[in-house]
Amino acid sequence: MRPNHLKTITEIVEKAEPNGIFVPSDFFEVADSAKVGMCLKRLVDSGVLIRIMRGVYVKPDILKPTINNIALAIARSNGWSIIPYGDTALHRLSIVYAKPKEWTFLSDGHNKSYNVNGVIITFKHTNNRDETFEMPFNVAMLIQAIRAFGRKSMNINNIRKLAKRIKDSDKPTLLYGTLKVTAWIRKYLLLIYKEATSDIPLEKSEEYDIYDHVTPYYENNIYTTLYGDKVESKSEALIAFSLHIAGVKFEYGKYLYAKDKSSFKPDFTIVHNGKEYYWEHLGKKGDKKYDRKWATKRQWYEDFFPGHLLTTDEATDIGAQIRDKLQNVFDCKIKIPIPSFT
Repeated sequence: MRPNHLKTITEIVEKAEPNGIFVPSDFFEVADSAKVGMCLKRLVDSGVLIRIMRGVYVKPDILKPTINNIALAIARSNGWSIIPYGDTALHRLSIVYAKPKEWTFLSDGHNKSYNVNGVIITFKHTNNRDETFEMPFNVAMLIQAIRAFGRKSMNINNIRKLAKRIKDSDKPTLLYGTLKVTAWIRKYLLLIYKEATSDIPLEKSEEYDIYDHVTPYYENNIYTTLYGDKVESKSEALIAFSLHIAGVKFEYGKYLYAKDKSSFKPDFTIVHNGKEYYWEHLGKKGDKKYDRKWATKRQWYEDFFPGHLLTTDEATDIGAQIRDKLQNVFDCKIKIPIPSFT
């Protein structure tokens, strides 16, 4: 029996979401390009689909397809990756509510413009993959928004606007973004991250120049152990000291990246018997805001590094917790006189 390509494509269209946008390549698993083209023409003639431009089709619906979705469909048809650019990025982030006169996207394809019912959609080729297609999408959007504002316009108000657009799920990947961008972009990504995650808002006085004076959010290691390690708290200093005298090597504050490019910074990274452990000290356990953040981080460990997480906290005797880890996880046989804090 000959396959009924028209019936198969019709079923795919009918099951798709209302106002769905289609391009011929969406159906190439059903038939070759010539047969798909004939089927799409018959669906347009019968009113099942509407052709909004060459190679782009939409289901009839009360809602109009968004320009962004049309741009994505064009990119999908051509096999391009795209990122909103300039005023388009600011509009997508709801920083600028007025629709851009020309919708512009960076692309790894050709320079090309399309007129869709009087709306111009332009694709600009870029070779800068580090800031675009090799970056998590929402971070790439943020980078393009920073570029759209420009170095001279990135004041505290704009930093706060962008920080409000960051979802909790985007915060870990934002740090990944700082590794692959130019220095001035990195400064503002760090400031945006700090504004989005810190309990203390950024401030500016007449003597404080936010561009020339940038303190990264992680430069708050104020406690120094006898071995010279700089850590964030007295409890972490005790953990570091205990690891040293137990002969357990560690790295403090080393970034840990998951396969989806998201990242967190464990307090202590330890390799023991070929297995890597991540020791987190929960210094503010019981604080509602802290606990919410920790729940996100703990889930991240469970998703990407199950069985590698160790924790201590201030709720019980910190000395006993440390001793337990050294003896039962790291096979420390020596008796270590760790102080108790009750």
